[in-house]
Amino acid sequence: MPVRCRARSIRDESPMTLSGREPAWDLPAISDDDSFRILVKKLSLFIVDVIELPSTFEQLRTTAAGECLRVLVDHLADSCANPAIVHALL
Repeated sequence: MPVRCRARSIRDESPMTLSGREPAWDLPAISDDDSFRILVKKLSLFIVDVIELPSTFEQLRTTAAGECLRVLVDHLADSCANPAIVHALL
């Protein structure tokens, strides 16, 4: 099922900076005591903001279109200890 997207203005800059490869996206700040509802809201707002075109799972997994999600996964693996994060991602 394709992901629903919204119209966005075209940016002059790329989502990744050239020096240091640091993300220009605002990664969600997830604390250990956030409720399930708050987790889902934070994650869905991030995903809606970074996914620009409808993509298949395979495209998100293997192409540059999924870079934003790979950065999110790395961020969650490094900084998130909330027990409901897996459920919120599903």
